[in-house]
Amino acid sequence: MSLAEARLAATEALKAMRDGVFSSDKSSRLFEDVLLDWYDREQRQRRSFKQVETAIKLHVLPHLKGREIQDIRKSDLVRIIDRVADSGARTQANRVRAFVTRFFNWAAERDLIEHSPAASLPKVQGERSRDRVLTESELRSVWHAADAIGYPFGPIVKLLILTAQRRDEVAGMTWSELDLDRATWTIGAERAKNGQAHTVHLSPAAQAILEQIPQRLDSDFVFTTTGKSAVSGFSKAKARLDKLSAVNEWRLHDLRRTAATMMAEQLELSHVIVDRILNHRSGAIRGVAAVYLRGEYLKEREHALGCWSEFVQKLVSAHN
Repeated sequence: MSLAEARLAATEALKAMRDGVFSSDKSSRLFEDVLLDWYDREQRQRRSFKQVETAIKLHVLPHLKGREIQDIRKSDLVRIIDRVADSGARTQANRVRAFVTRFFNWAAERDLIEHSPAASLPKVQGERSRDRVLTESELRSVWHAADAIGYPFGPIVKLLILTAQRRDEVAGMTWSELDLDRATWTIGAERAKNGQAHTVHLSPAAQAILEQIPQRLDSDFVFTTTGKSAVSGFSKAKARLDKLSAVNEWRLHDLRRTAATMMAEQLELSHVIVDRILNHRSGAIRGVAAVYLRGEYLKEREHALGCWSEFVQKLVSAHN
């Protein structure tokens, strides 16, 4: 700073002191720094944290990194959301909208900004709930592609099909959750999406997959490459599955919907039992069925998953 600039800054500081608005705290409040603080204070303990972190890293951070948080305007956020929506990911666009609204509201509550620029952000219209169900031929192709990509993602995909459980629940499976003698897998309440412990029966096919996986002495995770954490980052594996299977426009979560649909329609298994297998606790089933659903029905669930496993084995063995 030159002598002239120093004198000007001193004059401005003295004026601010006389007006009672001087602050010695001139620290930068970059978007990414405040974002990390939000993660630490509000988000890391939430089950949705990975989803929030991934969405912001992919769609928001590239456009706001290096910006002072108080300089970010509503128009900046609208452009970000529009970019996501224009790519065809309208559901994801509304998720990004929800995440940035949550973040900027938190920043405003802590007086880091005067007003949230995310206030009254327009919602993206035309969002559709996903209803993709793979055909039998597509399911067979995905199964054989999973064979080709091998550990850890190949066995994960097969268990997603055979158990109809959620991706992160299967990927985060630990040996201590498994009782291979009793052929059960217990997902603890802290890992289940709805916060309620859940027992999954392992068919002979599911057991055979697990028995082929060597258990590491330094880790309790079934699917790990480091020993310190469960595998993550499914995008590359999913791309390989798409290429090898020639099945397009599907997500790993669609395997869960496909299993549930085929169990109910092809195998004519009870919707109540299928919902219990999925660990659904409320929603579509109401009235008398909802009363019935309060039971665990472990024997019925074991039978249903056994029938489903036999169906899958016959399906993937055809046309070999």
